[in-house]
Amino acid sequence: MGFEGEFASYEPLRRLRNSEKVQALEKRFKVRQKVEDTKDFENTITKKSDLTESTLRPDLVLAIDGSHLEATVENGFPCAEIGYVTVASVLIDLKKISELEKSEFIDPKQFRETEKASTIESVFPGCNVILGTEKNAKTSFRRVLFEELKGNTIFSECETLLDTYEYLFKIKREHFNERNLPKSPIDDYENEDMTYGYGEYICPHSGEALFSTDALRLHSLMNDGSSNGEMFGQIMSTFEKLWLIHILRSFEQKGWLSTLRRVAFIMDGALAVFSTSSWLTKVISHEINPNCPLEPNCLITSMCSNGHH
Repeated sequence: MGFEGEFASYEPLRRLRNSEKVQALEKRFKVRQKVEDTKDFENTITKKSDLTESTLRPDLVLAIDGSHLEATVENGFPCAEIGYVTVASVLIDLKKISELEKSEFIDPKQFRETEKASTIESVFPGCNVILGTEKNAKTSFRRVLFEELKGNTIFSECETLLDTYEYLFKIKREHFNERNLPKSPIDDYENEDMTYGYGEYICPHSGEALFSTDALRLHSLMNDGSSNGEMFGQIMSTFEKLWLIHILRSFEQKGWLSTLRRVAFIMDGALAVFSTSSWLTKVISHEINPNCPLEPNCLITSMCSNGHH
């Protein structure tokens, strides 16, 4: 720590820049020019002129987006953190907005009523953070993940997000054979195959609790000694896709499927699911359109190939 009035020198940076190895590497670098960027960008974008314009105009737009943030916990360990994960869905009534636009002055209260939002707001334990009587951070995380899915629903009279997940999990087990089962998430039993089940159940090898959500294997991303930003990011991504299917299934349960032709769905980022829970991609594709022959990870095709799905 420097003294009052003392400023840091740039000697370490100067020594690094004077290194022959660093200088040789810098000479090999090429800075991309704006013209090159523009050409590359033009080749990757999909232009409006390349698409077939539809005459269908949605009355409603449903947008889904998530975010995550890691926070350090002061508990004496070199690293301890928790992760905040939020997934929000906003339903915008475009038809009502069009009607309001006809007025010279729009009533702010009426305009606010054109949007309805619902959110999943969760906090997950990271490294060195333990829930209640759980024995470590990993078992704590596994229980919280299960409870978060169990405790969230878009409509109180419809199924929970856990019900949606377990429905998709059932499709995986019945229609997509798994040659090699993942290993048990329980310490000291990592050489045993995972025992699949639904809800909360008992591991036949250890006698400890297992959860249906263990099949997502998000717990395997936990780093015991440093930040878990990747894990929290994958939780957010997985929740976004599950929330979309949860909403669609809730529409079906409420008898609203016919209204989907009037709804446009918007989701930020890729529709595929990556990392440990990537098996959800083909399962979701099967759920949306079971008759569409798809390549692996082709969720976009399944969502766009038929207008009535």
